[in-house]
Amino acid sequence: MRFYKNLLSRKLTELGFSLVDVLVSSTIGAIVLAAVLSLLLSNSETSENLANSQRSRRRWNRAAHFINSEIAQSRFVTTDSSDINLNQCSTPIIPGNFKFALVTTSSNDPSIYYTQDNESGSKDWVGESSLWRCGPSIDENGYYKQGEPLSQELLTDGMKESQSCSLTINSPVNAKANSIEYNLCLMGAGDNEYSQTITAYSRINTVNTAPTTNSVCFPNQQVEGLISVEGSEDSETLSAAGSSASLICGFGGGDTIIGSDFNDIIEAGNNQDDDDSDADADSDSDSDSDSDSDSDSDSDSDSDSDSDSDSDSDSDSDSDSDSDSNSDSNSDSNSDSDSGAQLNGGGGNDYLLGGNNDDEINGDADDDILISNGGNDEMNGGPGNDQYVVDTGTINITDESGLDIVYIKLNKEDVSNLQSCTKTSCTLTYNLNGSASSFSGAGIDSIIFLDSRYDLDD
Repeated sequence: MRFYKNLLSRKLTELGFSLVDVLVSSTIGAIVLAAVLSLLLSNSETSENLANSQRSRRRWNRAAHFINSEIAQSRFVTTDSSDINLNQCSTPIIPGNFKFALVTTSSNDPSIYYTQDNESGSKDWVGESSLWRCGPSIDENGYYKQGEPLSQELLTDGMKESQSCSLTINSPVNAKANSIEYNLCLMGAGDNEYSQTITAYSRINTVNTAPTTNSVCFPNQQVEGLISVEGSEDSETLSAAGSSASLICGFGGGDTIIGSDFNDIIEAGNNQDDDDSDADADSDSDSDSDSDSDSDSDSDSDSDSDSDSDSDSDSDSDSDSDSDSNSDSNSDSNSDSDSGAQLNGGGGNDYLLGGNNDDEINGDADDDILISNGGNDEMNGGPGNDQYVVDTGTINITDESGLDIVYIKLNKEDVSNLQSCTKTSCTLTYNLNGSASSFSGAGIDSIIFLDSRYDLDD
């Protein structure tokens, strides 16, 4: 009973929490809750900033990779806008927005990189300005599209000129060079930015190996993977097997050879002048022998009758007539064999080897190897990256597009007029194997000598 009495005798104020207790507890709870909310907001903001930074970095990587890849394919870089036609694309480029340009080959317009202001107040753009490219169109495999209009396309947005976050060229300044140092800065959402400085190099000169000039055409020759087609006489028309790559061997004079759309090996073959010369020498020897025999016979038959003399005279006349006929026949034959062949590669990466006559060698489409083998040859590689090997004679090369290289089996100092050569016109004179020769070319990018390489200017 005493326990209950004591419990009931307690004051009401001694039961539960006081108002002070509640206020203190509430204050402590509010502080803890504020700290937790602050931590959550901070983590959320950090995550958002990190995500924005990663997006900026991905955009930066894509843009830088594209720029560096095209720089690596170029012949040189220029930061001088006066070297470039800024009106080559549909929308003219403001000189103040020009950053740099890349020159690839003489057949392609340069690729121009420049900035352009974004549409004010638009939510479709990040930042104040964007990086653009104006230049040759590129296909899905990374090759320039030949004969198509130039493209003017966005590379990336996210630049703020007011905060010095853009594409800045450190070197070269208003000059041409084979390398470029630039800083690319991109903004993300908010004020996040990603910036990095890079040095990129234009086409690095590789070790160039001249194509082999050895013939693979022999009687009944079989090459794995190729269907053999052999000529048997002069002035034939030989065509590749349409369903497969072919080895086509001309007879050496006046043939017309047509390749396939595959990687063919086409050889003109050499004419038979040497064999004809040997045959003529043998004929002359036989003629001298016959003449001696006839002289002896005439000496022994001084006492023969007039009728026999007349008979011998008639025989000699017939012999002379046959000799003249054979002479005319040999002359016609040699004239036919002196005519050159016409080689047409067609599609595919073809190997075309001329003969020792005056040949016409056409590579047509794709990347071809065209080899002069003596004679006054006309050579045209067509579109693609072609290689030429020049020899003795008067050789004329006309190329249409691509990176085109000429190989010559001499040292650089052994040719004349090299300093006057450009991509659009180049004429060299030289002496090869004791024969005064010359080479004229248009659309050539480089000449490879035994001791050095010479790149032609525009």
